[in-house]
Amino acid sequence: AGAAVGVGVYFFDFQIGQVVQQFVDMDQVATALALSPSGYLITIGTDDRLVKVIDYDEGTFQDFTGHSDVVNCLAFSPSGGTLASAAHTDVVCWEVCV
Repeated sequence: AGAAVGVGVYFFDFQIGQVVQQFVDMDQVATALALSPSGYLITIGTDDRLVKVIDYDEGTFQDFTGHSDVVNCLAFSPSGGTLASAAHTDVVCWEVCV
């Protein structure tokens, strides 16, 4: 998987040379990306202070607020039970319940 700053998220398989999954139903610019250890959840930080959680299989989004600036870093704990998100001015830890 790869990431680039822009509207939408595309997963590219380099072995076959094509996009294998895309999530383009976004109004925000993606500024950060993290995959859960299981690969089941995708998290995206946005330029309008959101953390978006995407169910990879279902393609559904859920938005979370809590930052006062652009979200520029995301990381899951090794167990996948906690997600840390960081903006220029704050860090938020989220409990992941699936």
